[in-house]
Amino acid sequence: MNLPDILNVALGIVVLYVLLSSIGSLLLELLTRAAHYREEILYVTVNRLLAGAPDTPWSVSSLVLDRIGRRIPEDKSWFGLAGWLRRRWIKEYQVIAPGRSDADPKRKDIVQRFWSHPKIRSLAIPGADAPSSMDPATFANVVIDIAVPRDAQRVLPDNRLALLRALAAPSEDTPDALRQTLRTLGLSSEIPAGATGEALWAPFRANLIAWFNEASARATDIYRVTMQRLLLVLGFVLALVLNADTIRTIHLLSHDRPLREAVAAYSETFAAEKKDAEPSPGLKATREALGQDIERLRDLESIGFPLGWSSLEDGYFGADTWFAKNHSGRWGWLLVPWAFGMVVFFKLAGLGVTALAVSQGAPFWYGVMNRLIGLRKGQGESSPPAAAAATNQPAASGGTSATQVAPASVMPLEIGHDLAAPATGFNSRKAYWLARASAAAYSPKQEIEALVKDTWKFHEFHYFDKQGTQGFCAADDQIVLIAFRGTELADLNDVLADVNVRLVMLTLADYANAPSRRVHQGFHDALGLVWGDLSAKIMEWTAERPGRAARQIFITGHSLGGAIATLMFARLASVDGRPVPTLVTFGCPKVGDTTFTRELDRLYPERAFRLVNDSDIVPHLPPLSDFHHAGREFTFDASGVLRSEISGLGRLLGYAAGAARSITTASRKAVDDHGVAYYVARCEVLATKAGSATA
Repeated sequence: MNLPDILNVALGIVVLYVLLSSIGSLLLELLTRAAHYREEILYVTVNRLLAGAPDTPWSVSSLVLDRIGRRIPEDKSWFGLAGWLRRRWIKEYQVIAPGRSDADPKRKDIVQRFWSHPKIRSLAIPGADAPSSMDPATFANVVIDIAVPRDAQRVLPDNRLALLRALAAPSEDTPDALRQTLRTLGLSSEIPAGATGEALWAPFRANLIAWFNEASARATDIYRVTMQRLLLVLGFVLALVLNADTIRTIHLLSHDRPLREAVAAYSETFAAEKKDAEPSPGLKATREALGQDIERLRDLESIGFPLGWSSLEDGYFGADTWFAKNHSGRWGWLLVPWAFGMVVFFKLAGLGVTALAVSQGAPFWYGVMNRLIGLRKGQGESSPPAAAAATNQPAASGGTSATQVAPASVMPLEIGHDLAAPATGFNSRKAYWLARASAAAYSPKQEIEALVKDTWKFHEFHYFDKQGTQGFCAADDQIVLIAFRGTELADLNDVLADVNVRLVMLTLADYANAPSRRVHQGFHDALGLVWGDLSAKIMEWTAERPGRAARQIFITGHSLGGAIATLMFARLASVDGRPVPTLVTFGCPKVGDTTFTRELDRLYPERAFRLVNDSDIVPHLPPLSDFHHAGREFTFDASGVLRSEISGLGRLLGYAAGAARSITTASRKAVDDHGVAYYVARCEVLATKAGSATA
């Protein structure tokens, strides 16, 4: 490879590191907020100062255990867990929390007085023992209020000598170690010997502030090191879940020029977006940033970046080819453990390198990415795949593809012309009209008939409604259209059809040449209610006519209607002597087992299509491993772009991005995206832009 190619490979790796380290850091931020880690660190730091604890090592992990120990009721043994925690993990300097019987009384008292002080109590958030941050001046003032002895009139000492004498006297409510520390601070050379008034208290307060800042700096160092270690662990988890293997990724990028150019072009767009985005504090902003980074990772995966486990190792440096050549002869079996061990070694090494890179943090890799982009531009390399990256189209095989969008069509949408067009495969204009038909199936009979005959100019119309299975069929001289209504929650028959998730075996008598395997019984029974009359009507309309071409058949439906339409397609397609229909469904649930769906796709390729709207939850139902989909899937992403062959990882990242922003919002969106109106609107936008283009 030449230098530009090397830079492109490096950019591809670095942009992955930026995203993973940013996601890891944001996840840690959310976890630390939920666990009140910062509050816990401040709590223990202040307690150690007030209690005069020795300067012994401690860690964030000990904070977690200490917090658990503080919340174990002392009258509950929990099968000895409370006592075990106290003996094993709770250190002397930590057992000073208010309310603990095994804490030193003086330490408990001073801690209680500090955290119950009005100035401190006003800073704490609900659910935490302490605020997440504290002004050092506030700490100094509160310590003076609670720990410096006063005279009988509750007046502070007015000169340095009186202060030192008061601190040297024994006390029943202040730990001796704290009084000794305060005396040491009062003996500082920065305080004049004859200091009085503000000349005494200003430098004494400054000494308290410096004391607090020194302890806070040590705590911050512990926190930073611990967070980096946690980020390393989280980085390995992310790398393992996403199969973000650095060694494998370098190998694939170096052997796939279109992919590395597309990823390099995407990195420039990403860097510009990242530069313009100003981080905002707060929990909501953190969750929003996490959602955006997951979306960016989803975009990276959609242009073909090697993520996920769907194609396991892609040979992992050609190990499969090598093994096929060498795994022969009497002693070939000896190579099995060796080959397996090498693959596992390289896999763990690749994931480990990714985890180490993630632990360096997003700012480091963002700076590296910008320097690489500068070097790339200095090489004068063009970015031809920029348009592909902008539209999330694949730059290499194996990625997620988007529909090809042709220049805007000057021909207006017209159902008769569009459905009768001879184009095969998926057609966006046909999909729009079938979405309209699916939406119309929810209307009363009179409205459907008026639309079909008066507006769409079909001269044949038939409406069916039997025990919840509703819809219509219509015909003109060129096409036959069949649309099934989806689920209406007010209709008990619809609900019963959806929940009857048993698998029923099909018979050859029913489905002729269709695969004789199992399908969803509720959907099967719903079709059986209208099959006789409906099939007779379709056979009548598609009968051979002298001198005229056979009518094309289109079957559609939304939700439950899409599932019934799929089975209708299977039955009609299997009838000899009739044209194979075209099926387009919207938000369709799973209809049958693997054998049924795969065989249907094999028998009738490029005849069945499913459209899914972003987070629509219904296509994932029933959530049982026995059920699968039939037909080629197209998915509208959050921006309305129609993609084909979206990977399971891409879909998972989409859900994760929504949940990161708000679980409640993501759940509501999963339901809202199922609405038939969303499908109609998005298909209309696609159809008006794409003309008669096919995916």
